Amino acid sequence: AVDDLPEAVRRPAPDTPGIGLDTDDLSVKKHGARLEKHLIGLALDRTGGNKTQAADLLELSPRALRYKIQEYGIG
Repeated sequence: AVDDLPEAVRRPAPDTPGIGLDTDDLSVKKHGARLEKHLIGLALDRTGGNKTQAADLLELSPRALRYKIQEYGIG
């Protein structure tokens, strides 16, 4: 059970950016897109904008990442 986990695991780290999930709306489609956009942004930040390396981190092909960047208007 969650209560059995250590406190540090049960709560997010204070410097961890959230993605603002609305728990009243449980749409996987809506939250999935938000999560995907957030992860792409994190990967691009981590790689200094290198899309090939970001695609590797995200386990996507570079082409798929380029499509998603365009789809979400990340730039």
